[in-house]
Amino acid sequence: MIQRDYFLRMIEEATQVLATLMGLTGKGEFDQAQTLLEKSYNGYFKFSRDQLMYTEEPDLIKWLTEERELIDEQLSLLADFLWRDGQWHYAQSEREKGDRLLKKGIVILKYLQTKQTTLYSFERVNKIALMEEALKGSEGV
Repeated sequence: MIQRDYFLRMIEEATQVLATLMGLTGKGEFDQAQTLLEKSYNGYFKFSRDQLMYTEEPDLIKWLTEERELIDEQLSLLADFLWRDGQWHYAQSEREKGDRLLKKGIVILKYLQTKQTTLYSFERVNKIALMEEALKGSEGV
């Protein structure tokens, strides 16, 4: 119970960080957003963006759930970070990195959507659709 409360507090705090990231990116303060993103991966998930970026998609869920021991709420939060991080890379004209991050976010959200213990989420389906649309848009560039 104590561990679950810790995770919930962490998720609430990370949600505020996501809002800050949106604001920084919207204002064009990309260096500050980059620094905050890097700190967030290490702070909330205990791994670097590079570790995540270069983990192959077929191994991603196993790595996150078994080796990193992330729970569903953390996975959902991570998908949100991947969405914002992908958008940051798109804004920097780094399409390949942005695509790689969004694909990982989609893998995570689809995993959560198909888990028997997780309720069906229209919000999650919408996030998947947004990420897939962003990927399609990047293919035309």
